[in-house]
Amino acid sequence: MAPAQARSKLHVLSTIRPLDLLVADIAGDSAEHSYLVRANASPHNFSMRISDLDKLKNADLIVWVGPNFERFLSTNLQRGALADRSVELDKLPDLHWPETAAAQQGRDLHLWLNSDNAEAIARAVTARLIELDPEAAQGYRARLRVFVEQIGAQKKRFLQRFDGKENIPFSVYHDGYSHFTSEFGLRRWNFVTEIPEQQLSLKQLHQLSHTTQSSSCLLADSSEWMPAKKMADTLGLPVQEVDLLAHQQQTFAAASEQSQFVRYWKALGEAFLNCLEKKSPQRQEM
Repeated sequence: MAPAQARSKLHVLSTIRPLDLLVADIAGDSAEHSYLVRANASPHNFSMRISDLDKLKNADLIVWVGPNFERFLSTNLQRGALADRSVELDKLPDLHWPETAAAQQGRDLHLWLNSDNAEAIARAVTARLIELDPEAAQGYRARLRVFVEQIGAQKKRFLQRFDGKENIPFSVYHDGYSHFTSEFGLRRWNFVTEIPEQQLSLKQLHQLSHTTQSSSCLLADSSEWMPAKKMADTLGLPVQEVDLLAHQQQTFAAASEQSQFVRYWKALGEAFLNCLEKKSPQRQEM
């Protein structure tokens, strides 16, 4: 009797690492996974290599936010065979949108930062994996239950720890955290730029100097650390690093009992808590 052939595993390709961490939580050891946007690169202006196109073509499932976030994929994933193999997250039903983002037609697309949205993404990924790989459905469903329990428990802990800190103002270097701040009612005071590469005029710097006077700190993604640190020194603010795209997140084995994504989300929340507990240094005159 010939030995049974091993079942080939699905491969799930996410655009960014936070989504890959979430996929890892659901996939476990039943499916392989990877992500596209490399460390220190931006999903907004990412330049694909030929090898990246091969990854897209070879993926069984592609998880992305949408054409207004990963603009480099808008042509590839909005029509044809690749579109049929993709999950476009900004089209999921019942997403939670911050009031400020909703008023501007959902400008802030960092939607995975809201725990309810993360759960919606996990459910959508689970459904597609079961559709593609019904033999492993039991495992996918079990890991989804663990994910929902763990992120719900972390949300409860954060609600307790952020209690009483809602009115502490802070500033962010790049405007992209409203899905997290709105979930916990945090009072973002100002942002330096909507576009990380944008250069500010002296007039804008002067305005920022006044509008950030009450801020506890300046939050900045690790990829923007150097310009953000320089700006914080100019404004007389302490600076707090945030690993928004999870490039510094350690990877754990699939058998790990703790969610990869929840670890990332917890670290992000801890960065906010550190910011709210900082005291501003002496401010420079503009």
